[in-house]
Amino acid sequence: MAKTKKTNAQVKELAKMKTSELREKHLEVFGEETASRNKQYLIKKLAEALKQKTAESGPSRSKPARMNKKKDAKLRDPRLPEPGTVLEKTYKGETYRVKVLHEGFEYNGVHYRSLSKVVREITGQIWNGYLFMGLIQRSKKASA
Repeated sequence: MAKTKKTNAQVKELAKMKTSELREKHLEVFGEETASRNKQYLIKKLAEALKQKTAESGPSRSKPARMNKKKDAKLRDPRLPEPGTVLEKTYKGETYRVKVLHEGFEYNGVHYRSLSKVVREITGQIWNGYLFMGLIQRSKKASA
């Protein structure tokens, strides 16, 4: 109960911080800089990290908490390279770079939840993001 109050107080403190301070806190918590300047996104991401840290620091985690962690690990798409990898694609003579994050992607300093959304931003068209970035190949049946 006391941990929950402490976490709630920490989240309220995040809301009072300036974006630049949140970016510094992100570096402190995650060990990497963020290109995001979206205050609400940074607050949400840092709050989730605080809650996760509080949940993990308890004397014994409950079985559902352990199961959720395993489930989360399985949710990561196996077609994706490790977080921090920068995908490059040359399209219409210009090279585009997209950074793979733990949750989503970063392109031009903006966070995207899906690779297809990034590709739509680049091309203005709806594409399969994995196909466009060369992470998968079109099946022979589909191309025939």
